[in-house]
Amino acid sequence: MAYVNRRRADKVLSCFSEYSGKKLLYVEYGSRADNPHNPYPWIRKDYYRDYYVIVELNTEERLKEFLVRVDMKDEIKEITELRRYAELKSLSTKKRLKSKEKKRLLQLERYRKIILDEGFNVKNYSKKFITNYIDTTESKIHSCSTIVSYFVLKDTENNRYGEFFCRDTKGGTPVNINIRYYYFATLFLSNWN
Repeated sequence: MAYVNRRRADKVLSCFSEYSGKKLLYVEYGSRADNPHNPYPWIRKDYYRDYYVIVELNTEERLKEFLVRVDMKDEIKEITELRRYAELKSLSTKKRLKSKEKKRLLQLERYRKIILDEGFNVKNYSKKFITNYIDTTESKIHSCSTIVSYFVLKDTENNRYGEFFCRDTKGGTPVNINIRYYYFATLFLSNWN
């Protein structure tokens, strides 16, 4: 299963080959029957995985963020660019900000700094492929609420850093907690349909 996720990730990242910088990819989905991100087709048939991809740029923008929707057959259905840099620029040029806008501006600045300072720094990651499995026998699949996570940072030579596949994130993941929260919030709390 770990290498299946690696192949899926490589297919998603191939969509961004025109960008020469480093690329971060993260996907996290659950296995509960009432979860719309359920990976088990015999439980729910309208399943999609949403991948979160960040591409490092050598421009003033410095990074681009994308959500990539993939169906059960591993076909890429939709790529949506998140225009957070434009939102950041717009908010930072306003003379008067409402309370919610100030909060959003601080949030955008904080996470942008974390991604740029820590997210793309290969020294923060292992070169090993880390896997973590729990008992997922068929009898337990229907009752557990396992979270499946996959992460990788690929540099300009396509070397992999920090690559991990976990079937249970209760014990934590190798990704910085602030970065993981940002990924999680982007994937699950966005209004992307």
